[in-house]
Amino acid sequence: MSGHTPGPWSISRYSATSVEAVNQRGVASTGGYQSNMIDAEVLLAENEANARLIAAAPELLEALKKMLRTHTTVIGTADDGSAELGNIEGEWMPARAQAVKAIAKATEATR
Repeated sequence: MSGHTPGPWSISRYSATSVEAVNQRGVASTGGYQSNMIDAEVLLAENEANARLIAAAPELLEALKKMLRTHTTVIGTADDGSAELGNIEGEWMPARAQAVKAIAKATEATR
C-alpha cells in the first residue's frame, strides 16, 4: 500500500466541494446532494466544510506528528516520574502554532 498524495492540499478553484493537490491532481470530492432529502443550502455548506477539513488533512497530520515528537522533549519526565517543563519557546510553541494554523484551515470558511 502506498502513502497518501503529498500535501499541501487545497480547495479547487473550480468547486468549493473538491480538494486537489499542488499539481492539481484531484484528491477528494465531498459529493452531491438530493434536494428532496435535505435543504440543499445546508448540505452544500456541510460539503464545503467537509472539503476544508479534508484539504487541511496533511497539515493536521504533520502538526500532530510534530507535537508528539516534541512532547517528550518539552514536557520531559523528572527522576521522580513527575512532569517537568522543557524548552517551550524553541520547540513546543512552534509545534503549537503549526497545529493552530492547520486547525484554522480545516474549520474556517474562505470565500
